[in-house]
Amino acid sequence: MEAIKVGNKGIVESLVEEIKAYLEIFNLKIHNLFATCLEDNELLDKNNEYNKMLENKPELSDEDILFIESIVNENIEKDIVLKRDENNNLKLLLNDKEFLNQDRKNLHLSTGEQNFISLAFELIKAKNSNKKIIVLDDPISSFDSIYKNKITYAIIKFLEGKKQIILTHNTELIKLMEHQRNKCFNLYLFNNTFDEENGFIKVNNKEQEILLYLDKLLELFRNDIFVEVENERNFLIAMIPFMRGYAQIINYKNEKNSLTKLMHGYQEEKVDLAEIYNNLFGTKDKITTSYEVSAKDILSLDISTLDILKVGSQYPLLNKTLRHTLTYLFLRLNVEKVLVDLFNINTKKNDMLSKIISKAFSEDTPENKKSRIFLLSRKTLLNEFNHFEGNMNIFQPAIDISDTALKKESEDIKKFLSNLTLSPIGN
Repeated sequence: MEAIKVGNKGIVESLVEEIKAYLEIFNLKIHNLFATCLEDNELLDKNNEYNKMLENKPELSDEDILFIESIVNENIEKDIVLKRDENNNLKLLLNDKEFLNQDRKNLHLSTGEQNFISLAFELIKAKNSNKKIIVLDDPISSFDSIYKNKITYAIIKFLEGKKQIILTHNTELIKLMEHQRNKCFNLYLFNNTFDEENGFIKVNNKEQEILLYLDKLLELFRNDIFVEVENERNFLIAMIPFMRGYAQIINYKNEKNSLTKLMHGYQEEKVDLAEIYNNLFGTKDKITTSYEVSAKDILSLDISTLDILKVGSQYPLLNKTLRHTLTYLFLRLNVEKVLVDLFNINTKKNDMLSKIISKAFSEDTPENKKSRIFLLSRKTLLNEFNHFEGNMNIFQPAIDISDTALKKESEDIKKFLSNLTLSPIGN
């Protein structure tokens, strides 16, 4: 109005420039506010993550979709359907209801079923990958026994045209794969421990056979093992846990009860291991020398220099597992013997190792808690030789722990027991 009144357009031009300046400031403030919102809400990170998801989005053919539906429905016995929406994206329906982005508790599926469906999609993604090798890390570790067999089947069916490296501590997976598709893999031990044989160590055909088939292992113990044995007495002692499990399965109660006496450090009776071995495996003409052994005799062994099978034996993995098993047994007996003697424990009421440990350190003091935790957390002591009960998996001790780790744990336990005997009882 002043510009009109005095006839000076410069006033209007000055006002226009001032408005432009405010607009520029306003835009800068808007941009800064938006940038702050992005930072506070992690929108950029989420956008980047979304773009990566789109890049990894599996391109599934109609055949792949039918394949997933067939295998999933066959194995979980529920109606899973894959459909494409108007944007050609896949929708997963469970009993005609949307499956994705739902709360797990509303899906009416067990954890095993949910994990199976998830793994099925990962496997189909791997099937369509252009990578030369697919690596699976212990694929059955999170599944119960029902689903382990189904997962193995899915791996074989989905990835039959792919080279695979499957990493596992579980010999059950190896057996499942062999029984579903004979000779479908090469077996290696992978080791990466200082000052040991490292890398991928091939398991020879003989050992692969006795690892996969119990009847082949038993046949070995009846015949060919004797030409491999370096120290017959040590061999029989190392076989005690396996023989006990085997005796229980075939209902040789006397042999099982006799061997049980050699698996507790507080027992003193002698047992003829040669007689028991011959009875169990029918080898009366194979072991002719009597080997009467007690728990005390086992405790007198020097486990650092154990000779069991000959150097250069055809069964190095078996030799390792026998050495480990004997070490497990030695440590177990040692702990039981020391605790029972030191704390005057009634073994009729506390006959198992875990009960003996709990009884010895029953007072709820910080030192006792520390001692209980130390012993009950040891891999070698926790091992109650369960792998010999039922599934007769003799090789698990060699797979579970390296020589170096076993040596360290042995030294730690012996040091603990040594310090315990030098301390006042109850501390």
